Amino acid sequence: MDTTTGTFPTFPQGTKVASLGGGHGLFQTLTAVRLLHPDTITAIVTVADDGGSSGRIRRELGQIPPGDLRMALSALAPRDDEGRMWEATLQHRFGGSGALAGHAVGNMLIAGLYDILQSEVAALDVVAKLIRAEGRVLPVCEQPLEIEAEVGGLDADPRIVRQVRGQVAVATTVGSVRRARLVPENAVACEEAMTALQDADLITLGPGSWFTSVVPHLLVPGVTDVLERCTGMKIVVVNLDAEPGETAGFTAERYLHILQQHAASFTADVVIVDEHSVPNEADRTYLARAAANIGAKLAFHDVREEDSSGYYKSRHDPKKLAADLTGSARGLRLKPEAVPLWSKILLACVPAAVVGLSLNDWIDSHFYNPWTVAVMLIVFGIAFIVVENRNKHHKPKTNDLAGISYAQALWVGLFQVTAAVLPGTSRSGATILGGIAVGLSRAVAAEFTFFLAVPAMFGASLLKIAKHGLSFSGHELAVMGSGMLVSFTVSILAIKFLMSYIKRHDFKVFGWYRIVLGLLVIAYFTLIK
Repeated sequence: MDTTTGTFPTFPQGTKVASLGGGHGLFQTLTAVRLLHPDTITAIVTVADDGGSSGRIRRELGQIPPGDLRMALSALAPRDDEGRMWEATLQHRFGGSGALAGHAVGNMLIAGLYDILQSEVAALDVVAKLIRAEGRVLPVCEQPLEIEAEVGGLDADPRIVRQVRGQVAVATTVGSVRRARLVPENAVACEEAMTALQDADLITLGPGSWFTSVVPHLLVPGVTDVLERCTGMKIVVVNLDAEPGETAGFTAERYLHILQQHAASFTADVVIVDEHSVPNEADRTYLARAAANIGAKLAFHDVREEDSSGYYKSRHDPKKLAADLTGSARGLRLKPEAVPLWSKILLACVPAAVVGLSLNDWIDSHFYNPWTVAVMLIVFGIAFIVVENRNKHHKPKTNDLAGISYAQALWVGLFQVTAAVLPGTSRSGATILGGIAVGLSRAVAAEFTFFLAVPAMFGASLLKIAKHGLSFSGHELAVMGSGMLVSFTVSILAIKFLMSYIKRHDFKVFGWYRIVLGLLVIAYFTLIK
């Protein structure tokens, strides 16, 4: 690899990257990740800023501070003339002394779009589309957060600890920050951000202002749980230098201790450290122990940016960092957590398999009629509406596939039995409804249903083929193969559409569709046929 020209081995095809952070640190990380051409990039950004333009917007409009979100969008703008124009525009600040003085254009754009769309995620997606961003930017949660820190050294007695509140106050304190917490403590993590973490093959955390841009992600309820269960490789990028104020006097080792202090269950695979930051061999030994405490190995490299004169700057060089990321992430793998998922899928298939194999002929003779189909269309249509109304103000228990319990999987499988027994039920409809009913989010219920379809459809097809004999002519095999190919293609497109749809809507429209269709079936066989 050549770090002078920026020529590196790219990530494997299909690699998904999620980067957690904020401010200039996240900007450098995203710039580095882009050089490696992953399939998708998702920036997950802290939302606790209370200074400058961002602070004014959160105080006056009650919105999440857009500054770090704007920075991430700028980092993802295309590197052509139009993209650089958009980057400069987003980052441009108004001068003068009036009401707009100091406001960044990008901040005002995000704030205005939120007023129109009433969704932080939708507003950011619109800006990303406008600038042709090479990735997606999401807030770690959709409500403004405050940072409150325990700070020592503000009094003559070093044992006295005072509470300092606000990102700016914490970042600029002359004392020593010992611990941080979020206000409110029960903030709700952004569902789209959690999905991105769950789906990511590679997750980066840092660099950045440690207490105000990095640690806050781990304090949002549910984030560490997702990080613990996700299958992606996790890489921590340690800051180059201690920052005056919140991390004054910090060693590289201390950064890792702080992570563990605030999130005891947090683990990582690799910790990237600038080789010039820890030249002492003894310090490297202590740092290795700190890395081992979070399950990580160390990667020492020159990742510091240089100016035109060859002097080091206090920020990461994107090209050097990109080279280190490819080295550290070599052999991206599927962790063993995938095995339990498939064991849960197979468990969910058992009830339908038992019923289907033992009662297949009886079911065909007793239930395959228009009246059963019509009744089940209506019943499950009503069930969709009832469950969605019941869950309207309820937070789902499970927001990722890895979090599905064996009990939940079995209940989903029992719901699938109704589809195996009663035509008109819809296998996917029954399992999605069952998933929602036992505490899965809509997205997770739908994803689990799609995975569940693989053995269910394979088994059902094999049963039908065996029932009608295994002797096929060349023409019949060609027709069957063509049908399978078309079905597979249409299924992929349908799944893509549905997953996009359910991120913004509930399933009540499908409920009403089923009710109307069921009534039409009854009307047809009663009045016409």
